[in-house]
Amino acid sequence: MVSDIERMNRKLRKKRIRQIIGFVFAFIIAVPVIIILLRTFLKTNSILIENGTSYSSGNLLSSCSEYIGMTMLDFEQDTDMLFPPERFPYIDTADLSYVFPDKVLIRLTKAVPTISVETAEGKYIYLDSNKKVLEISEVKGSGTVLISGMNLKDVELGKVLNKTQNYEVSLIDSISDSLTEHSLYDRLTLMDFTKKYDIYFVLDNIIEVRIGNSEDIDRKIDMLVQILARNPSGERAVINVKNYKEADVYLGFVDRFSGTLI
Repeated sequence: MVSDIERMNRKLRKKRIRQIIGFVFAFIIAVPVIIILLRTFLKTNSILIENGTSYSSGNLLSSCSEYIGMTMLDFEQDTDMLFPPERFPYIDTADLSYVFPDKVLIRLTKAVPTISVETAEGKYIYLDSNKKVLEISEVKGSGTVLISGMNLKDVELGKVLNKTQNYEVSLIDSISDSLTEHSLYDRLTLMDFTKKYDIYFVLDNIIEVRIGNSEDIDRKIDMLVQILARNPSGERAVINVKNYKEADVYLGFVDRFSGTLI
């Protein structure tokens, strides 16, 4: 015979099952209702822009005006669609946020050119720190590191250079990182890749540093740091650290070996 306790437990189990089934059905019905309500009431009626770029706010708003009237859920969050890089290459970041109940706020920051590559045609290709192409100009600007002897491939406005097609990009990063580590990057004014095995860069527009090939960049920069510490840096000079291993042995005689100031 089934005891009263067992009968009670069976009733409780059936009740729990009915509650779970009811909850699932309620959830299935509620989700589309909530989505419909959100799509109905949370429409984007205006777009606000905090403009930290050199583009006019009018042009920026015009670029994304087609999204006004769309719902918050449908609002395009791919900023490359809102502001095509080929039209707005100087946009560095675009952060989107919602302002209840019907506004979208877009905060824009400006990309800063850090490198200018001189082409064989006498033009200058300006890049930011991520190697994104910001501008192609016939004007030589100031405040950037000039790169010469670099034949860029697949250059498009707003597009980051392909490191596979442009091997010098990785070398630029290696030299820059090593100089930054020794607080020398701010003194860098030029890099020359004209000869693959006779690469050099210039500090302060007066100190030419010859590193030879692309091997052991860190060791060569370490050698450079030691030479600069032992010689006046305000004079025009050529420092050769190609044979840094030999120079390391005869550090006390840098005038005779590869760490030579000429």
